[in-house]
Amino acid sequence: MMFSSFPVTLAHERAFRGKGIMTAFAALTYGFLASFILSAASRNNKLQRPHPPMLIYVGYVLCGLSLGASVILGVVAVRHFA
Repeated sequence: MMFSSFPVTLAHERAFRGKGIMTAFAALTYGFLASFILSAASRNNKLQRPHPPMLIYVGYVLCGLSLGASVILGVVAVRHFA
């Protein structure tokens, strides 16, 4: 069984099969984007250059994704343990 801590039917196991690949891809893409944005912003600060607008926009999108993910995970945790 996929989840050994509680009983799960075979249909539930089939429904969750393959979902980890998309999550891993999303996490990897987010990590690459965050690394690129932070290194570019750090380099611009060292060289005392202004940030390009696209760098700022993508940075705000990543901040929004982080905030949204933390709120969703917080709600899931509260519902799971409450």
